[in-house]
Amino acid sequence: MPKKVITGFDEAGASVFIDEGRSGRDFAVPALAWEEIWATFPKDNLSACAALEDPTTDKRWRSAYPKPGETRLRVLEFRPEESKGSQTGEPIWDEQDIAVLEREAPGVIASLEPDNPGMHRTNSVDYGVVIEGRIELELDDNKRATLHAGDVVVQNGTRHAWHPLEKTRMLFVMVGVQAD
Repeated sequence: MPKKVITGFDEAGASVFIDEGRSGRDFAVPALAWEEIWATFPKDNLSACAALEDPTTDKRWRSAYPKPGETRLRVLEFRPEESKGSQTGEPIWDEQDIAVLEREAPGVIASLEPDNPGMHRTNSVDYGVVIEGRIELELDDNKRATLHAGDVVVQNGTRHAWHPLEKTRMLFVMVGVQAD
């Protein structure tokens, strides 16, 4: 996972490095590794954004998906070699994996469609950048777009599923928007 460098302000208002390391919110389950890097909330201002606290561990962080006015920055690593069950119709995750997801990424399990593995929708505009690997993005019409390292997707709150063709790392910036 990437190193994160966070800037902020000292008491005199000078710019300083407030963090150089990794996120406090990272975990893995079969087929997926997750690192939550940063988050913002509606009442945040520059001082709040540059505070010493990690917003991904803030009590306001109650959902993996941002509400209107919130943002999320994360890196996901899709590991298809660990998800053979998805091709045979067997579950990828057991009860323990689901408990980890519900604790670390609230809302993810509830957003998934049981009859359509991987399909989900979020009330957000997501900017996704493929860092490495190849992955397919599937939409409602069952059409797929193949994305390679360096490709960018703007996911405008549409129903979708990700199908990695190989180990794939993606950076996502999610901006919460109001649902229609």
